[in-house]
Amino acid sequence: MQRLRSVFAGMLSVVLTVAMIFGFGASQAVAAEDGATSTTSSSTHNAIVLVLDNSGSMYGEPIERLKTATKQFVSKVLAKDPQSQISLVSFSNDTTVQDFTNDKTTLNDFADKNLFGDSGTDVTAGLQKADEVLKNFKDTASVKYARSIVTMSDGWPNSAESATNQAKSMFPDYNMYSVGFYPYEDNSASTFMKSIQNKGYFEANDLDALIQKFVEIVNVILNPLTIELSTKKWLQTYPTKATFYEIVAKITNPNNNAVSNVSASLATDKNLAITGSSKKTIGTIDAKKYQVITWDKVVPQVEGSAGASAVFEVTVEGHNIASIAKQGKIVLQQGTQNNVLDFSKDTWAFENYGEPKGYTLTDSDKQALLHGLDSTTTETVLENLSADDGGKRTDPSGGSCYGFAATSVLAKMNVVSPVSRQHGAKSVHDMKEGKEGGTVHSYINYYWFSQFWDSIKKEEQNFLDKANTTEGQKQQVTDIKSKAEKIKSGGTPIVLSFGVEYFGLSDWLKDGGAHGVVADNYEKLNNKVIDGHTFNGRVHVYDNNHPDQRDIYLYINDQTGDWMYSVPGTTWNFEQDANSFGAKPGTNWHLWGHRAYLMGATTDTSLWLDKDINTESANVKAELVAGKRTRAANIALHNGAESWEIDKILHGQYFNVPSYRPATDTASGADVHVVLPDKQSSYTVTGNGPYDYSLDYVDSLVSAKSDKATSAIFSKNGDASLKGSTGAYELSSTLDSKKKLFTYTVSGKDSSNVSLNKTAAGYVVSGDNLRNARITANDASTTKSVALNTTAKKVLVTDDGANVKAAVDKDNNGSFETVIASSDGSQNGSNGGQHGNNGGTPTAPDSGNGGPSASANDSQPNAATNAGSKNSVTTNSGANNGPQKLSRTGVAIVAIAAAAGVLLVGGVIILVARRRREN
Repeated sequence: MQRLRSVFAGMLSVVLTVAMIFGFGASQAVAAEDGATSTTSSSTHNAIVLVLDNSGSMYGEPIERLKTATKQFVSKVLAKDPQSQISLVSFSNDTTVQDFTNDKTTLNDFADKNLFGDSGTDVTAGLQKADEVLKNFKDTASVKYARSIVTMSDGWPNSAESATNQAKSMFPDYNMYSVGFYPYEDNSASTFMKSIQNKGYFEANDLDALIQKFVEIVNVILNPLTIELSTKKWLQTYPTKATFYEIVAKITNPNNNAVSNVSASLATDKNLAITGSSKKTIGTIDAKKYQVITWDKVVPQVEGSAGASAVFEVTVEGHNIASIAKQGKIVLQQGTQNNVLDFSKDTWAFENYGEPKGYTLTDSDKQALLHGLDSTTTETVLENLSADDGGKRTDPSGGSCYGFAATSVLAKMNVVSPVSRQHGAKSVHDMKEGKEGGTVHSYINYYWFSQFWDSIKKEEQNFLDKANTTEGQKQQVTDIKSKAEKIKSGGTPIVLSFGVEYFGLSDWLKDGGAHGVVADNYEKLNNKVIDGHTFNGRVHVYDNNHPDQRDIYLYINDQTGDWMYSVPGTTWNFEQDANSFGAKPGTNWHLWGHRAYLMGATTDTSLWLDKDINTESANVKAELVAGKRTRAANIALHNGAESWEIDKILHGQYFNVPSYRPATDTASGADVHVVLPDKQSSYTVTGNGPYDYSLDYVDSLVSAKSDKATSAIFSKNGDASLKGSTGAYELSSTLDSKKKLFTYTVSGKDSSNVSLNKTAAGYVVSGDNLRNARITANDASTTKSVALNTTAKKVLVTDDGANVKAAVDKDNNGSFETVIASSDGSQNGSNGGQHGNNGGTPTAPDSGNGGPSASANDSQPNAATNAGSKNSVTTNSGANNGPQKLSRTGVAIVAIAAAAGVLLVGGVIILVARRRREN
């Protein structure tokens, strides 16, 4: 039983940590640029009433644990959102209330004095007091508080009828959930619990399932509705010439319940003026439905405003939901000017380049690039950024063609220009190349990195989805033609990208590449025949590999989907092979050959301004990223019952699984990206050979590398594992979160099976051999590291934002209580598991990455401590307190801590537990 209590204590620590992950409602802001004014959404904070069971069944150890959980909950909430207001209610047959405050000492004193365990359990009284406290607490003019009620009970109240009636009377005012705790199947108890909720009922028999349900509840409360924004420009010719914009908001209710009294409001900066009412009344949005709201005449307020940007924000409110807001930008492109590129002004005078140790950025450009990026995109940037500039890359960068193309278009459309970076320059063409790592290279590289922003990825994925069918290829060519035809009359030049895959040279993934150029004019042709293929049009191209060459074209046929990239005089195979002749999409061909594909055709310059905005990423698809040292032959990707061969993916034989490489114009340097059909599921890679794979989900990035392995598994929640690994290995996990250290990596060698699993308490590293393993945690500017030398098969890794600690479960009781290494240099603990030895003290290996390092010897006796997190709760398994029997009380306490996750969005928890008295 002592062991059981220790397990419960470990679970309590786990779920409290989960609570912190969920975060709070907070204000959003748009960074002002190009003269735009910042727009800030209304502030949302938390009004939390924690209703605590003070009944007789909680007497003794359970009430002490409840006090500890309460204090930890208060501490964590106020640390994350100091403006939260918390009220505590203890109840049995009576109730005692601590009014709203954000003073931690006051709240802790209340818990110490008013939680002691006595008398009965009255769910009705708890609900009534929760209702009273929340109704007396008012929103302010500047702050709106999020409120919800989660009733947690075993389903046996003093009066089920009374409690049900009380709950139903509160349905109109709160989002109410119920969570039932049943030691055995009890239909009457579950029936009661279902009767006191209006938003969702859950059972807590499975702790992992319960935590997942709480995540779902939090998502519903924090994001009860979603907003998608779009804009359209209109040119008015009668009665007078004028330009105006249409702003459209698609408001979706993804939940299982309707939301009533919904309204939407539009706010703009000084560069836009709203015609008519800024507020639109929507009414009710039914479950799984959406409404579209349009502000149909928004007028630019800047004279000659081509290229100026304007910020707008749509705020949505409704009954029982906190307001949500989303911002957007419009590039005000007025007029009908000819936007064909002038090669003496609009193009770079020097050609594309590579850099010897990754892409370089100045400190200011690096700071600007990382500002507003989520953790997973930040990690992608760091993996490509030169180690000399604080990144992780040490091999050559390939080219920056995409950066050349994007910057040329942005300058042409007066969106943003680099000329201020070089004295005397009046246009892009005037600028000199400058030194490697200088401000000019940095500017171009900044926009090369934009390929990894969600706004750009979403645009290119949608275009790439058409690449693997003949009909889709026709649509791509038609889209390019339509956009190119408009450039002479005010349209935007096209950032055009395409790629080539080679086969037969070897089965390594190094043979292929992609290139980014600018298409700036369309010319109709009278069925021109080239190499036996007929083309009815061509698009003029500025190619940064040939900055002075003006006879480069993309030949197209919008009837057949055929295309060909023509660079007269080139001897480079990549340019000669960029055409649709190598294979038709979806068909097989001989071993020797190539396949080319169109990858993107972007004209929306606002996409390059969306990095700092609350962009909609829900439609961005997951991608498998395969490094160039991996093989295509005999490698397969699996998702449940579905399987795809990597070699066939590269050949374009699956219409729903396209692949591409980021535009670097290098035929042997870029990783392969496979766009996956399901962005939620786990994926498995199988096949013998070197492994260098990553799974890039919307909000997580997990990777697995090995000198040789037989399989790797990736999951959206941040888990990665290798099987059959030999030689060196590395597993990495990045999660989008507010944690300072967002990427965890474990590396080592000679562990056949190794995994990195995200839990509520931290990361658990498991492996056959963790000796000489190293664990690092990093953010954009800091790397912390610990070196392991342990015989344990599992290690829990945690951090407090400043230091990383590794702990083992020495007595095998389910709690990682013994710290064996810390990045601040401290260590303690004896055997790192049940199989320690008496070896000597190891020498700390080189820390790498410049981060602090600590080495742990698990075989030196020392005093046991907790798992390295100052918030963890452990028990002394060696204490002899006599036999104690624990039934539902332990489960309820675990669920209490889990419910803290729900509370982080504001609301009330009713905690009820019964303990059977032993005769």
